[in-house]
Amino acid sequence: IILLLLFLAGTILIVNFRSSKKGLEHYSESRYDSIDVVHYIVSLDILDFEKEEISGITDLQIVLKKDNPDEIVIDLLSFVVDSIWIDEININNYSYNGSIIKIPLDTGLPKGSAVLISVFYHGNPSRDPRWGGFYFGEGYAYNMGIGMRSNPHSFGRSWYPCMDNFVDRATYDYFITVKQGLTVVCSGTLAEIFENKNGTITYHWNLRNSIPAYLSSVSVSDYIALTDTLKGIRRAIPSCIYVKPTDSLRA
Repeated sequence: IILLLLFLAGTILIVNFRSSKKGLEHYSESRYDSIDVVHYIVSLDILDFEKEEISGITDLQIVLKKDNPDEIVIDLLSFVVDSIWIDEININNYSYNGSIIKIPLDTGLPKGSAVLISVFYHGNPSRDPRWGGFYFGEGYAYNMGIGMRSNPHSFGRSWYPCMDNFVDRATYDYFITVKQGLTVVCSGTLAEIFENKNGTITYHWNLRNSIPAYLSSVSVSDYIALTDTLKGIRRAIPSCIYVKPTDSLRA
């Protein structure tokens, strides 16, 4: 009986290992050795709370880490890809299987070359079966950067195309468009607000400290900003907390 139990336990471990290994096929570390995403420009419309849809463009500013890579592989989960551009030239020879985008590169690009990838996409952002991903509900739209049951757990790919691991780090600009009356909060510092003629408003947030994709964040609601200053060792440090109006007295 003991031998039978040990055999069954070993079989279960092998099956689990193979399942885990299969889940990691698309996230081979080798592809991270060829490119470095140094900056993202995430431009999104978050307008349709009823259908829970987003649409927009993400620009990935990439530096090649080796000579003549055959392709660039980036992560994006369960969106519709409308078009992809390399250095402002539309391409059609990419592939997308619902989880990764493979973009062929011309040969002859040396190490250190800069490449701009622009991905136009739309759809319903994903949630992890347990916890994490992108949520709509009760007047909010926001992301949680970790997928507890996803493999890998980093979950930037649930709302924008990225190198979705815990190592690759980049700076960010966010241009998020919402309906009037809503406020956008992202990683970094609020740089500009644009009031558009169609009744929408675009918030530009800027992050100059490099972070991995899963730490990138966005939140939309009817927030108000509570500003203050903190006493630092060398100077006063401005602070800003975004809360719902009903929570302002408790912040």
